[in-house]
Amino acid sequence: MINHVGTQLIDTERLILRQFTKNDASDMFCNWVTDPEVSKFWGWKPHENIEETKSLLHGWIEDYKNPKTYHWVIELKSTSQAVGYIYLNEFDENDSCEVHFALSQKYWNQGFMTEACKAVLAFAFDVLHVEKVHTRHHIDNPASGRVMQKCGMKYIETVYKKVPDCEQISGDYCFYEISKDELHLQVSDADISYSFQDIKNHLDNNTIHKILSYCLFDGSPEGIAKDIEKYRDHNTWDFYGWVENGDILGICGFEVHADYVEILHIAVAEDARHRGIGGAMVTVLQEKYGLRIEAETDDDAVEFYRKTGFEANAFQKYNVQRYHCVLPATHTIRED
Repeated sequence: MINHVGTQLIDTERLILRQFTKNDASDMFCNWVTDPEVSKFWGWKPHENIEETKSLLHGWIEDYKNPKTYHWVIELKSTSQAVGYIYLNEFDENDSCEVHFALSQKYWNQGFMTEACKAVLAFAFDVLHVEKVHTRHHIDNPASGRVMQKCGMKYIETVYKKVPDCEQISGDYCFYEISKDELHLQVSDADISYSFQDIKNHLDNNTIHKILSYCLFDGSPEGIAKDIEKYRDHNTWDFYGWVENGDILGICGFEVHADYVEILHIAVAEDARHRGIGGAMVTVLQEKYGLRIEAETDDDAVEFYRKTGFEANAFQKYNVQRYHCVLPATHTIRED
């Protein structure tokens, strides 16, 4: 049985998670509720004035009268600013619930959301005694899946979800969950990072050949062998794999130039698609090198690059339409 205690103060290394107060209106308005990039995957529109924010905040504060309300503002210890929120809801008869979160764009890709989510998961299991926590992210927001993975949550499935009266966020969603027992087996941030690792010394692996074939013009054994030899012959060509529990689920061949990273090949295993792995590999490249990322692709793959934030420009090559895709170094792939 769930032990409902209401929204309690949670203290982490860099954050304070606490109840909202009316004094948070200004930070909310300045940091996230007016930003269309934050509201993009939510059912609300960016606020046009602070009165709208104050009205929303008043309702949230009133909700605290219900001891089954768990809604934290995320406050940075270093600045005492409110920069986002995280909440638990949808408690059910199986002692399960859901977790959801949003963060100011100014603070993406700094680990704040992962830090907050880990703390709330611990609270849910250790204080509330829930048995399982679920969540989901829109397929076009793959970096949210990275937060979930860093918190030890397991991918379950990808399902189309229609949101009534909100076509903006209807679409395919990737569902994740974690149980009380699994919480103590969760993977650390470092482990998640190193799951994208150099596999150039394992190019004879059949799994690599199969995944690589998905992004080759000639996916025959001969065509695969030809491209594998190119990686062996070019010392500046890197070949990395997305590895989970010892299994290679994605591959990315790339070359680092003076001012940009060129993706040569990128593909994901058939049974691991729609989990955001392709976007996660791009995220790691961007974090690792801090350079713009470029790729050349065709009609079959250009949509992936566009969804990941690349600008795609069409051109003709050998009488075939191709696309030059560019992700600027200043572009931030969504974490939340």
